[in-house]
Amino acid sequence: MFKKSIFNIEDERLGSVVIYNTYSSKIIELELDEYFFWTTDIKRLDPGTFQWLRDNHFIVPTSLDESKQVIEQYECVTGSNEVGNLFRILPTTKCNARCYYCFEKELPGIDMSLDVADKVVDFIKKRTEHDKSIKLEWFGGEPLLKKDIITYISSRLIDELPDKTIYSTMTTNASLFDLHTINESKNWNLKAIQVTLDGLDDVYDSIKNYKSKRYNFNNTIENVHKLIENGIEVTIRLNYNEDNLLHNLELIDFIQHEFGDTVDVYCSQIYSVGNVPESSVPRFVESIIVKKLLDAGYFKYETLLKRKYAVCGLASFDSFVVIGPDGNVYKCVESMSFPEKSCVGTIFDKELNNELINYWKKPIDEERCLQCPYLPMCSGGCVSARMGLCSLRCFRYMNIVNLLINWVSCNHQHG
Repeated sequence: MFKKSIFNIEDERLGSVVIYNTYSSKIIELELDEYFFWTTDIKRLDPGTFQWLRDNHFIVPTSLDESKQVIEQYECVTGSNEVGNLFRILPTTKCNARCYYCFEKELPGIDMSLDVADKVVDFIKKRTEHDKSIKLEWFGGEPLLKKDIITYISSRLIDELPDKTIYSTMTTNASLFDLHTINESKNWNLKAIQVTLDGLDDVYDSIKNYKSKRYNFNNTIENVHKLIENGIEVTIRLNYNEDNLLHNLELIDFIQHEFGDTVDVYCSQIYSVGNVPESSVPRFVESIIVKKLLDAGYFKYETLLKRKYAVCGLASFDSFVVIGPDGNVYKCVESMSFPEKSCVGTIFDKELNNELINYWKKPIDEERCLQCPYLPMCSGGCVSARMGLCSLRCFRYMNIVNLLINWVSCNHQHG
């Protein structure tokens, strides 16, 4: 005996119905006569269609507890080394910009000392003793304010671990990436950076609110070109809310003209963390900007509509940690404003707090989540939000899944 999966999401179109399954990430379009059988008696479907639906989880055995199956699969994956050894390091929490939405606004401005940097190296060496590769992700604040610390840690690791593959990425506003810094970054094995743009010209300058007028939109764009020319991959993040929607739409056109396909682009809603004000974004706003990025070829529908295999894409894995400039260790950079709830130890400790670490890997067990069709895409939502540290609890694009399904249906073959 079979039943329809609880993870099916339907979207009606003229003369047909598109169904997306969040467990298998597969999509099918049923004509109205097929859909009639789908809603009344699935055994009357064409045998080939019925088998395909079974193979791709649209139809499951009556006895199957689908939510339990998803949770068990999370438990098999989390705690593994699937993301590799990834260390997100903050050489400073200071920044040369003053973005109003920054979730680190309440953090004290701290620079990492050489003594702490030495302990960071020792900590990384100990945790990767039996591994072949190490990825460093430089974060801030603005990490380039402490280039000396980046160079010091990178040089020590590369010199002392010659048998390991060591490379780095960076989240930065890119304002400080002059040619000298780009050349220096080759000693860090820097492969990629992420930079945030929130609008064009004066809009960008107003939001960034740099402490020095020498840094501005044109300066950032010039630096992005230099990075690309020097073989460093660039991802541009667009932070949006209802107020800057039109500016972001103009910005996407600019990026297409200025950079073409030499950059990756994605967008993210501004939401509440700590004392950052909440951003309430109507569904139509999300739909407009997401569709614009899809049509431009920047947003990949495979990324938006894919299943997650962990509670958090990074924090769920034992091999990922965040290291603050004072040596505190966290599982999420956005939780650093609340160390009493989120700090899992320090680089000076013999062992980290496994009880706290395990909380970041714990699958959701709330009934409303277990019966939600988005569970395979969401996995119970942001762990920081569960802890009350930010507001973005549910799947980020839940409100526009039907738009995404319709876009995929119109632009790609199904199955």
